[in-house]
Order: sequence, then C-alpha cells, then structure tokens
Amino acid sequence: MVQDRVALITGASRGIGRSIALALAAQGAKIVAVDVDLQATENFVAELKAAGTEAVAVQGNVTVAADVEH
Repeated sequence: MVQDRVALITGASRGIGRSIALALAAQGAKIVAVDVDLQATENFVAELKAAGTEAVAVQGNVTVAADVEH
C-alpha cells in the first residue's frame, strides 16, 4: 500500500515520529524526515539509507509558517 510512495514524517528523529518512519520504511515507503534538530534528523536518515531506504532530511518546525512553505 505504501510501496514507493513518499511519506513526510514530522518529528522524525525521535519518539513516535521515528517509529512511524521506521514502520513506513519497512513497508517500502520513501521517507522525508522533518525535525527541528537537523543533526539528529541527518543521523536518522543515514540509518535509513544504510538499511536501503530512500530518505532525505529536512530541518523545519511545522508551527512556523515560513518553514512549512519552504
């Protein structure tokens, strides 16, 4: 159902967001990991890529309109 679809996950570097990203990646989704902590998000994306998942890290805060527009 999510194979080759793109999932944008907020709060992706830890907690529930991380768990959701891992679950979707395991089902074949491509992951756009968004979090305010860029270093943690980049580290997480490196883990996903090492496991064979297509993923990118994006720094952003969904409560800030300019970040959302970016």
